[in-house]
Amino acid sequence: MTTRSTIGSSIDPYDSQIETWTEYAERMEQCFIGNDTEEPAKKKAIFLSSVGPKTYKLIKTLIAPEKPCAKSFTELVKLVKDHECPRPSAIVQRFKFNNKKQQPGESVSAFVADLKRLAEFCEYGPALEEMLRDRIVCGIADVPTQRRLLGEKDLKFNRALEITLAMETTVKQANDLKGQDNVLHAASNNNMRPSVNKLGHSGVESKSVSSVSSRRRVTNLQGCCYRCGSKNHNGYECRHVNTECHNCHLQGHLAAVCRKPKQGGKSPGVRNHKVKSHATNELDTSEQEEHEALSLAYDLYVLGNKPDTALKTKVIIEGKPVIMEIDTGAAVSVMAEVEFMRL
Repeated sequence: MTTRSTIGSSIDPYDSQIETWTEYAERMEQCFIGNDTEEPAKKKAIFLSSVGPKTYKLIKTLIAPEKPCAKSFTELVKLVKDHECPRPSAIVQRFKFNNKKQQPGESVSAFVADLKRLAEFCEYGPALEEMLRDRIVCGIADVPTQRRLLGEKDLKFNRALEITLAMETTVKQANDLKGQDNVLHAASNNNMRPSVNKLGHSGVESKSVSSVSSRRRVTNLQGCCYRCGSKNHNGYECRHVNTECHNCHLQGHLAAVCRKPKQGGKSPGVRNHKVKSHATNELDTSEQEEHEALSLAYDLYVLGNKPDTALKTKVIIEGKPVIMEIDTGAAVSVMAEVEFMRL
């Protein structure tokens, strides 16, 4: 004895919030195939008992005063389809199709799928693939991909789709690799970067800022270079950057303006200060460190026309040389003069 398993004779009632009428009718056809239902009368009976009370009431209203059982299964399906899914205007659909462009963040696959959906009622016939090809070329967002498509001879729809998908994958993989390189580069820089105490608006304690600012004000009022005492230039222009002081034997200033205590007495107004770096490294500065802190604070806030010392290189962009600045994080690197001279 042969036993045959069958699928249920009915499917869920039609719900317009979940699927279209066309999709529901297609599922109904598959139900008939799975149950070997071929008799028209039986198909109609299963259909009317499965659509649900809401759709059955709609059918009765549409064919009144006749009864639903008076129509064939095919007629009933078409009746509901014409009501639920009226055929849109081909002109309107072509307008939407020809204005479709790939949106930011939309993948190539989603873009092409939307094009096919819009083309369903455009009535292009045999010219459908050519229209899809043209829309891909005109609507693709990536300019290099568009140029590649325009350069293809005898471009077909399948070839256009293959190129756009391949270019999309290549760009994504390149961006992923670039992101990984940036992370590795940043980690390498963090490991190799020397520890440098920075001075700035947020890097100095309030007490030290007040002290440094007061000394800067004194220097500005006097109009003198803190390295040699001259009134004709500022500290960063002074030629005594490497001159050794005969009083403290440190480089960067003359004995006449040295802030260290001189033999037999102290220079007025000199105190030890605590300077706190932006990295929260606290230092108990000596006289030399204080001098460096003052010089750095003074130089950072001098206004004037300085020469352009940024690192630049020549880059070829689309066959044309362009001078561009190398991104080093800043045009000027700031560090203590003692550390600079030690390098």
